[in-house]
Amino acid sequence: MLRGVNAGLAVLACLLAATTAGDVLRAVLAPRPGGAALPAAPPPRSAEPPARRAADLRAILERNLFDASTFAPASPPPAEDADPEATQLPLGLLGTVAASEPGLERAALWNAKTRRRRVVRPGDVVADGQATVVRIERQRVLLSEDGAIRELVLDEDGGYRPPADAAARRRRARARARRRAKQARQRRTRRGQGR
Repeated sequence: MLRGVNAGLAVLACLLAATTAGDVLRAVLAPRPGGAALPAAPPPRSAEPPARRAADLRAILERNLFDASTFAPASPPPAEDADPEATQLPLGLLGTVAASEPGLERAALWNAKTRRRRVVRPGDVVADGQATVVRIERQRVLLSEDGAIRELVLDEDGGYRPPADAAARRRRARARARRRAKQARQRRTRRGQGR
């Protein structure tokens, strides 16, 4: 009985859908009374001359509706020494993040003495208190060591590579190889027991 009710409802739903589709098609395809045609699409907008468009954009920039900075920020004053010496501290520069807003810059340093990485910002003390980060630029970090400005430069090949990384990669590769060999031995043992 339940199947009969479900079948009846399905037929009723199909009939209702067909009637609705027919009404929609009839309304779309039937001519309008009085021969009125559908309104024509508006003509395509002609391209504005580039000079006018540039003037409009300049006006938008001058109004600065959202209080956005549209010009590059003023660069910080140059260091006292235009060409500082390289630091002799056991530090390596892994990478920098330069920012247009002061205080958002970051640098990743490698301390060879402690064998640790550290992310620093201007004002942070590094190398066990021997230096303070003065400024972080795109390719270098300026440090203050005993009042003298020294620089830590990013290598041309993309950054300082800590020696521990190569050894750690070799250890991980050996451990991975041992794990795979052990898994292979276990699979062979299981196959031998399953026969």
